[in-house]
Amino acid sequence: MKVVLIVVDTLRSDHLGCYGYWRDTSPNLDRLAQQGAVFPDFHTVGSPTGPSFSTIITGRQPIHHGFYVTPWNAPNSANFDDEIRTLPEMLWNAELGITTAAFDNLVNFASPMKQMVRGVEYYINVTRRAPGYDDRVLAETINSRLLPWLAQHAAEDFFCLVHYWDPHMPYNQPQPFMDIFHHEPGRRDDLTVVQTTAGYDYVPGWGKSDQIFEGDDEPVQVDAVTTSRRSIDLYDGEIRYVDYHIGCLLDQMEELGILDETLIIVTGDHGETLNQHLGLWGHGTLYESDLAVPMIMRWPARLSAGQSIGGYATNLDITPTVLDAFGLAGNGLDGRSLLAVIDGQTTLPDRIVAEIGGGRALIDGPWKLMQPKECTYPLLFNFADDPAEVCDLAQAEPDRAARMSNELDSWVRDAIGLEEDPSNQAPRTSWMCYLHLQ
Repeated sequence: MKVVLIVVDTLRSDHLGCYGYWRDTSPNLDRLAQQGAVFPDFHTVGSPTGPSFSTIITGRQPIHHGFYVTPWNAPNSANFDDEIRTLPEMLWNAELGITTAAFDNLVNFASPMKQMVRGVEYYINVTRRAPGYDDRVLAETINSRLLPWLAQHAAEDFFCLVHYWDPHMPYNQPQPFMDIFHHEPGRRDDLTVVQTTAGYDYVPGWGKSDQIFEGDDEPVQVDAVTTSRRSIDLYDGEIRYVDYHIGCLLDQMEELGILDETLIIVTGDHGETLNQHLGLWGHGTLYESDLAVPMIMRWPARLSAGQSIGGYATNLDITPTVLDAFGLAGNGLDGRSLLAVIDGQTTLPDRIVAEIGGGRALIDGPWKLMQPKECTYPLLFNFADDPAEVCDLAQAEPDRAARMSNELDSWVRDAIGLEEDPSNQAPRTSWMCYLHLQ
């Protein structure tokens, strides 16, 4: 039994063909989706990278594992609960002879994520440098270490985590992926435009048609170190680039004869705002542009091809799914096995809670209530009618907003009991309060 968990950093689901995107960004992932199962409503419950990966490897909400967003100038503000076992540790403790590996560099963060190493027999730090700062390493560099490792360990039962950084900024993909997509600023006939129930024209994956970001003419500063031009063309080119190298990985597995015996899981840790809200390009918000990420699973031994599983699956479910694949129980976790969901043994929840350092969101059907800590009243969106999330309905739907706010408060109380809310130690997200000033 083998599992390859691929986490693509900063990957929005609505920029993939298998999620309905109108550009050909993801031919290999689309083919993978056709051969297995897709979860169209999949979300991350923690953003950005640190909280999300901590949830992925523990099956626990950020409120339970304690790792919230960390500013670069406050490296000690993210406090992962070291009493919690990580997924590789659970696999080790099972004493089934499962080899554990990770191709990742999150130990290089300014606030090093030491939890990523625990239980990992082969932790391949793909940047080959000491901790202190994270490098956005290219997918081809990761594959140069990953593919030989697979050839050496193909006969073993293993769990392998692969963390691809593309399409995170800075956009540094090589040609021809740098220029593979081109939108001419000012034009609309080279875009797909749909009419929303809320009454505005919407470009899927881009935002309102009269507010789309046309790109920067000049490079901009990123992390005070590097520069990069920003455009959705470049973002999509990064997706096509990492998709190509995922295809190389799948080809290698097929050549080794291990493709069909392996459970392959592809997801993202979070998305990217792409200038659709308040001029923000990056991530760390509670909008769907940040929270809606892909979940694709392929395993012919257990999964029929062409499945689309509706409902709110989240990255809480990844650890119990991997444990289930190895025949292990996921006791005391916040998620559930997606294999069990597909088999009809359990169901997905109707509601989920997503968290960042300074706020939380309750998603209930198409409704989302954002509750920032700094502000006295919440934001309320119906993203089925309003996919750009630009129509705040909190004043128009006061009863719904009050009910969802109370439910979110109850969720927090139930999650922590009488303990202090660990998010109180995290930095606040002033962007949420700024919304009320517009």
